[in-house]
Amino acid sequence: MADKLFSETEVGDIMRRAAELQEKGSATGYVPGVTQIEMSRMASEIGIDPKFLEIAIQERGSAALAKSLPLYPTIERVYPVEIDVDDYDVITEYIKPYPTMNANGTASTGLVQVGRTLSGKAACSWAYPDFKVTSRDGRTKVVVSSDQGTPIGISCIWLIPAIGSFISMFKVSPPAGIIGMVASAIFSYFTYKGAAKKSSEMTAQVAESIEKSITEYMDSRPKVSAEPVVSETATDEQIQARLTE
Repeated sequence: MADKLFSETEVGDIMRRAAELQEKGSATGYVPGVTQIEMSRMASEIGIDPKFLEIAIQERGSAALAKSLPLYPTIERVYPVEIDVDDYDVITEYIKPYPTMNANGTASTGLVQVGRTLSGKAACSWAYPDFKVTSRDGRTKVVVSSDQGTPIGISCIWLIPAIGSFISMFKVSPPAGIIGMVASAIFSYFTYKGAAKKSSEMTAQVAESIEKSITEYMDSRPKVSAEPVVSETATDEQIQARLTE
């Protein structure tokens, strides 16, 4: 039987899912992230010219790519440092956690720490992105997810004039009621689009703020090897399982 072929998109999806399964299973030896050396080795094995890999890496951090973020992005980044549990407060140095109410009516920071994972919501002007930070095995993984509920809630404000226009269509003036309903629908659409864009921008800002906190934490530590040593005996399967993490 001939070796099965997969498209580049399928490979990315499969490897990401494999990494997720391995992380959830707490597999021994699992370390999030892939170094540029590991990525170069994999690229050469599948016939990718190193110069194109370098161009792709540069594009990844360019301003042009930042502007092309999809609507409601989920931003994942890995840093070559392990944050001590006692120092987890550095994560919120440049972001404000969204407070929550406990069952007894008292306010809390809204932060939840389970083991070496800290999660919560960031209070921004237009949205409340979710963030999760996991630090272990010499690296710190950050995941920031966009808030989709707030833009929908803001756009629903236009339901009030829409309902009023619907009632007036039967009781006051049908033409005016129809015009009011159409106008409400148009305003609701553009309100949603604008709020959704702001939500995506807030997601990127929270990711950048957390990165700033982690970078300063790294700079404040004793100057030892910040990048964890990659075992030369690591298998290609282990590297591939971390490729899209």
